[in-house]
Amino acid sequence: EKKEATTLNDVWSFWYAPRGRKIIDNDDYENNLKKLGMYFQESQAIGKYSLTLGDVRTLEDFFSFYCFLKRPSETPVDNKLIFFRKSCRPMWEVKLDYFVTSPHQGWENGGCWIIQFKKHGAEELLNKTWELLLFSCLSEELEEPNQELNVIGVACSVRAKRNILEVWLRDVRDSEKMIAAGEKLRVALNLMPENLTFYFKEHSKSLKV
Repeated sequence: EKKEATTLNDVWSFWYAPRGRKIIDNDDYENNLKKLGMYFQESQAIGKYSLTLGDVRTLEDFFSFYCFLKRPSETPVDNKLIFFRKSCRPMWEVKLDYFVTSPHQGWENGGCWIIQFKKHGAEELLNKTWELLLFSCLSEELEEPNQELNVIGVACSVRAKRNILEVWLRDVRDSEKMIAAGEKLRVALNLMPENLTFYFKEHSKSLKV
């Protein structure tokens, strides 16, 4: 007997983006961003993908991608894996409603909790934390009950000197909600000070740099 699929509370999408030396277009981050389902088949710019590729609507969808993905410690340097709500594009400047053709206000009022890992000696911790972070998104564990969804996505950035996990928040103008999200994150991931650094950064400050 075929079991029914486990439907998630929201639809999520896997993305891929090169960094540094692997960037295709230095002037346009958008052209470097790819839906992961399409990336598996053929690398194409963001404007050319099919909306259904790379989307995760059920737990079974998630594992159909995740089981074939390299873990962060196995991912080559200068690559970024991204897991975002389908309704949210992983860019600071632009928010895209996929059912409307025009762009809307970006995430200037948002920000992200950042977890930095030492490059050597923390590989297992990095892999475990990334996996827990993805599961926390699927279960909406980082959200406050009966509140607007504030976590819009997460990212894993593999770099030469350190590895970084990011948890993006929609709006951080309410400092209490921002701190509460950080506390939920610390508990969900069982974050300890050894081999990592944990801090917050507002997108507006990044855009001014």
